[in-house]
Amino acid sequence: PKEVLISDGVLNRGILDAVGKGVGHDQDDDFRIKARSAFDGTGLEFVYPHGCTVSALKPAIPILSSGKIAYPMNRPLGAIWSKGAGKICVLGSVSMFDDKWIDKEENSKVMDFVFKWLRPGSKVKLNT
Repeated sequence: PKEVLISDGVLNRGILDAVGKGVGHDQDDDFRIKARSAFDGTGLEFVYPHGCTVSALKPAIPILSSGKIAYPMNRPLGAIWSKGAGKICVLGSVSMFDDKWIDKEENSKVMDFVFKWLRPGSKVKLNT
């Protein structure tokens, strides 16, 4: 994608929890169960400029996708992997964290997630 707004590209609910947009603990149990089972990738909109898709093979965990609107559809845009104390995050566009794009939509929240997850001793949990 050249410059695209992606509104349904979150592949892991743990990302929403890490940036404070997940299903809150103040809702009742029935609502939380329904919200988790109906997860559709929405909840975090980001602009993806001048990037490419990535091939995320196991044991890597895809975290972002191009969604249903961008072409190619539903392709991974980022993935993470960890083993022991080592961690790596791969994104197809570093430009989304550039000064021109960081304040667009919720790109800063994506950056917050990446930095929180990469930090040694991070408590960020993802659904695997």
